[in-house]
Amino acid sequence: MSLSSAAIAAALAPETSEVYLVLAEIRHSTLQTPLRFVNNTENITHSGNTYQESGFSFVPPSSQADTGSPAKLTIDNIDLYIMEKLELIPNSEPMEITFMVVLASSPDTVEWDSGKLYLKNISANVKQITG
Repeated sequence: MSLSSAAIAAALAPETSEVYLVLAEIRHSTLQTPLRFVNNTENITHSGNTYQESGFSFVPPSSQADTGSPAKLTIDNIDLYIMEKLELIPNSEPMEITFMVVLASSPDTVEWDSGKLYLKNISANVKQITG
């Protein structure tokens, strides 16, 4: 997947007002609709779906054969809605998760897509949810 000309221009510019947003979509057979989040301070619409603003971090999996570290997701646990949905899913059943990067100015154009990953080993405390 190659970057759009707008994304390349923003990346190469000494200064830009462009913002890269990371979208996360979590799917599981027990969820009626996927959980959708954007690492932003406001909701956005991508391909007709609303992504809920949420603070989260995503560390992609290592592509080096000798380290082989898995991806890691950490979501701020400020909304009981997220935890209520995740608690319904048995921990033995991994959820599908996809990450996408879009520009705030063109949220329907996917600049990068992680492909299908699996979310498992979920733990939570009052501050954050990790998996």
